[in-house]
Amino acid sequence: STSLSPIAVFLDINLKENVSGLDCLPELRRLWRMAPILVITGDKDNALIGRSLASGANDFLRKPINPDELIARMQIRICEMQEKRGFDEIRLADTTFNPRLGTLAKGDRTVYLPRLEAEILLHLSNGNGVAFSKESIRLRLWGKTKVCDNAIDKKLTTLRKAFRELDSVMALRTVYGGQVSLALPHEQMMSSAN
Repeated sequence: STSLSPIAVFLDINLKENVSGLDCLPELRRLWRMAPILVITGDKDNALIGRSLASGANDFLRKPINPDELIARMQIRICEMQEKRGFDEIRLADTTFNPRLGTLAKGDRTVYLPRLEAEILLHLSNGNGVAFSKESIRLRLWGKTKVCDNAIDKKLTTLRKAFRELDSVMALRTVYGGQVSLALPHEQMMSSAN
């Protein structure tokens, strides 16, 4: 219901016979854009993790659920969503980034970033030029879930493509050891556009 405003959503993949929670996920994400959605399943199929995250889930837990892990993951996801609520737009060099909507704009052009790419850009922009290891980015996005080695590289490629589409002066810099930072011209610092 659109009248509800949940702090978080727990969604079991196996709702009932022949009905998958994954079918409901895009609609739940549309209704409650700022509520973290945790998908829960007892199914051992690893492909469900990727499908869940691609459909809009923020995290994934397998049954039996460890209460301590559940609480820790939930606290992290709620904090992340509160960070996003804290500002609508961030000025990054010659672009305006809206982490809540996942948009990056310059002038009259707007690029819509997939959720994980928007998360990476928000994480890098909060670092003020600090280089993050790809492993730390992977842990922030997927936790302990195993993902293929080039998953981060694909996300970074999507961000670079968005910068090029907007003809932005912003760039992602990869430094020795595989660390990544957001490179902004010195004269164009990050600022809130509120």
